[in-house]
Amino acid sequence: MNQLWSDNQKLVIAGAPFVVSAPFYAIYGTNPQLWILIVALLLTAIHLVLGFRFFFSSFIQIFIRALLSALVVFAFTYAIIEIIQSTDYIVWFYLGIVLFTWSIIIVVLSRYNIRLIKSLKHRGLITFTTWTAFITGRDQGTDSKELILDGDNIKQLSFRVKPKSGYWRAGFKLCDANQSDLPLRSQDSLLFHVGGEQPGGFIGVSGYINGYEKEIHKPLGFKNDGGSIDVNFEINDKNWFKCIVNGSTQFEDRVNPKILKKAYLLAWGDGINFEVDFENISYQKR
Repeated sequence: MNQLWSDNQKLVIAGAPFVVSAPFYAIYGTNPQLWILIVALLLTAIHLVLGFRFFFSSFIQIFIRALLSALVVFAFTYAIIEIIQSTDYIVWFYLGIVLFTWSIIIVVLSRYNIRLIKSLKHRGLITFTTWTAFITGRDQGTDSKELILDGDNIKQLSFRVKPKSGYWRAGFKLCDANQSDLPLRSQDSLLFHVGGEQPGGFIGVSGYINGYEKEIHKPLGFKNDGGSIDVNFEINDKNWFKCIVNGSTQFEDRVNPKILKKAYLLAWGDGINFEVDFENISYQKR
């Protein structure tokens, strides 16, 4: 959310005074001072809702914004002068209802937005575009990228793998705060990856919980031809996780939440030269 108010909230703020005070139009529709104030409010509503939604050149857009702002200031100034000079309590009563309505709505929406912004900052989806993994001098040639969790737990992770070599492994590891990416299989961790061994061969998937305490290995039924593979991880409030490949769940179980403290993207080639692109990377904390 890059603005304080969403478009729908702007519509609520702009339209609420007209809805609340609708009976005045029917009962006191001939009062000219009332209509001066209504016009001022209408210009304000137009400025609020449309002032930043024009699709013209920058010069015309700036001119329209300035014109709307000037009209709002003029209309309200004129309306205030008329109201001050007026002895008609109806106009004052109408203005009081409008200001009270605006105050209530703005306070309520502001409190909601502040909580929403805090929630989005804490739990929002963090994204980055690409990361390319190459062979390294580390164990099994492993290359890795740590995801920044700032002491929180990981809730969701998704990325797209695009291999550029025949032999490769690519996936992720989750572990407790006292561990790191290596060794790949260790206690208090979850390792999940896809991989291929030769061009044109079938791609497989493997998953490990707490080293070798629980593991799965199975073919995926599509070939290692350089095409992209979507990998997703999600976990619910009861710590039941799912590892999903191209929309199909391949590995699921319940884990100790302490292994959600660290998260790494990983790729390796068991000492064989490899290259893997990670694309559309996103993750969420809880």
